[in-house]
Amino acid sequence: MMHDLNSLPSPVRFTFLTSTTSINFLDLQIFVTGNHIGYTLYSKPTDRNTILHATSFHPTKLKESLPVSQFVRILRNNSDHNLAQVQIEGMFKKRVACGYSKASLNSAYTRAVKSVAENMIHQDIGDRFIFPQAFHPKMGTGYQHM
Repeated sequence: MMHDLNSLPSPVRFTFLTSTTSINFLDLQIFVTGNHIGYTLYSKPTDRNTILHATSFHPTKLKESLPVSQFVRILRNNSDHNLAQVQIEGMFKKRVACGYSKASLNSAYTRAVKSVAENMIHQDIGDRFIFPQAFHPKMGTGYQHM
């Protein structure tokens, strides 16, 4: 079927990836690690990841809030603290390259950590990722490919 779709006269090309240990869903990569399910941010290889330059003529409040929201997204969408820190460092470097000051980014990171911590107080789920699906590594054939 994939071959048939790609043979149509269109510039759109379809790809198909399979894995028994991970799946990319929207902006998350969900993966199996031991007997646990983990998650981290995912972006397509074709994603250009353009970042608004600090000297753009967009409203100041927008330019101040973008790093905060990106840091919050990284902190919320990672089950592994070390992966989150690597992604935060990468985002920090990209923003500095686009003219953001280190002081403003440190402030944005502090605000993001505070926001995530405040939300966790109201959602006391402990150290869990809520995933409404039965899971066991030796599950039947219907669940062999994640």
